[in-house]
Amino acid sequence: MVESGTYASDAKLSQLAEKASAISEADLLKGAESEHGQVREFAVKELAKRGLLSRQRAESLTEEPSVSIREIAFTELAKLGGPIDFGKVKKALAKEKSRGSSLAALLGGHTEEEGGPNSVILTYYRKQKSELVAAAVDWFDVDGPLAYKSLAMDHFDAIGGEIRTDLENGFERVRKKSIDSVESKLGAEYANKLIVSFKDLDDFIRSQFVEAALAGLAINGETSDIRFGRKYVESGYVATQRAAVRIVCRFGTAEDLPALLNVSKESWGEARDEAGVCALQLSPSPFEVALELIRNTSPKLVRAGYAWLYKQRSPEATAFFETLLDSGDDKERLRSVYYFSRIWTTAKLENALEANLQKEKYYYNVVSWLDRLLYSPEPLKEFFVRKLAEETT
Repeated sequence: MVESGTYASDAKLSQLAEKASAISEADLLKGAESEHGQVREFAVKELAKRGLLSRQRAESLTEEPSVSIREIAFTELAKLGGPIDFGKVKKALAKEKSRGSSLAALLGGHTEEEGGPNSVILTYYRKQKSELVAAAVDWFDVDGPLAYKSLAMDHFDAIGGEIRTDLENGFERVRKKSIDSVESKLGAEYANKLIVSFKDLDDFIRSQFVEAALAGLAINGETSDIRFGRKYVESGYVATQRAAVRIVCRFGTAEDLPALLNVSKESWGEARDEAGVCALQLSPSPFEVALELIRNTSPKLVRAGYAWLYKQRSPEATAFFETLLDSGDDKERLRSVYYFSRIWTTAKLENALEANLQKEKYYYNVVSWLDRLLYSPEPLKEFFVRKLAEETT
């Protein structure tokens, strides 16, 4: 690809990703210079994964046309721990939708930012000493919650008690400390004007600190912290909700099923997906939960529900998949064939094929797939088994 300039499809790059460890550093360095953005991004990502992006190369890549490559470069610079210009990071990784997304967040809308400048800045803080990070916690600084999150995740032993108190008191400690700092530097009059100007943003800022604290508890917390997960699991801010779901998943019980299932239906993104999977894990009746997940609008939850069902050998699971053999949905019929191909003997599969052919009307994909699995010669048979698994899982 690098030498010939051949176009790299997503499918081809996925195949390469599975064999990435076999690609030499020299070839990856050539790939990082490719004229094709996808090849270049693939190579840069793999170099970063191996820790082979030097500071000099990473700095040069921050000027790349590709936002994805710029983000990889800034992340590597952040990992190195040296000084980093947050303003430059935000400008380089800004996207057209950022302003609208930020406005939606301020108005209480559902936003869930992944990656981008916040990820880079958090990575930077996580490589710094706790004293520097603690000094960066500021109610009036847009990056203040990221510094707090770094403390909650990486220095929990030192501030775990403060985190719980902050959650109970609405982060008034952090807010007052920031106000006092402004007063000492710029005077009470300026501090009062700042308080007034931020009044309408206080709830949003508080939600960011809540999410940061919950992220720390999800990693470092204890069983009693379930109270914070339950309190915020249905938050209107999806990032906060996602962190709360993670606490509930770690410390929750079957008591939390209704809330988790509600999030899996009403929310979106990782909060929705993780809540659904968690409900499946905590439920004393996972079969019913799995049936709910496969009816979800999230492809991840549909896959999770079927992944659980495929492993079952109970009469209710068998009966469920038998009904799918006559489903009006092509994919559901394929899922049924896949399930029975794993649990039925050859004789039972042959009987199923014969029974379908005897029907006045039958579904072509059911009989054709049964026929392929039963009677295809090798290596076609192996190919069809793999293809069926790919299409249904």
